[in-house]
Amino acid sequence: MKYILPEAMSLLLLVSFAALTVYAQEENIYPAKKSELGSLEMSYRNEGAQMPFSYVQLNIEGTGKCRLEYSTYPEYKCDNDNDEIIFNMDRRAVMELSELYRKADFYRIEINDLNREKITVTDVGTTSLSYSFRGKERKVSYGYVENEPLSELVKFYSNIMKKHLPKTQRLPSEE
Repeated sequence: MKYILPEAMSLLLLVSFAALTVYAQEENIYPAKKSELGSLEMSYRNEGAQMPFSYVQLNIEGTGKCRLEYSTYPEYKCDNDNDEIIFNMDRRAVMELSELYRKADFYRIEINDLNREKITVTDVGTTSLSYSFRGKERKVSYGYVENEPLSELVKFYSNIMKKHLPKTQRLPSEE
């Protein structure tokens, strides 16, 4: 009996240590402070629902460097349109965006379209989100989802793009 108790205690300690190790590893999948942002990469892409653009994609590095790529439908294209805009984002905003991924539980979130037939919405295109930190990467693509934390994340990206995407000068009816 004397030896069973210490063995049980050892096993309990081992299981507790393993659980704490897994928890600590999961906590490290998101940067905790600005100095950890170096290996962070995040992106947002929407295809087919951001008129007048056939797609928009925003890639953000942990350093704050941003690359906004887009393609304008020909009937909306202006002579001075680029297909890419490079700009920098404040590192606090990068941390805020990373925190939105954490709140959405991005590495564990399950997205399915089981109730797609029951929901009537306009064409929202396809949205893709990705997050990569310290070698752990995940990408999620979906058409429509009702998930408040994920909606906050997409809204954050949308607000950034509104500041930088060009305004169209010519509408199809003006030709």
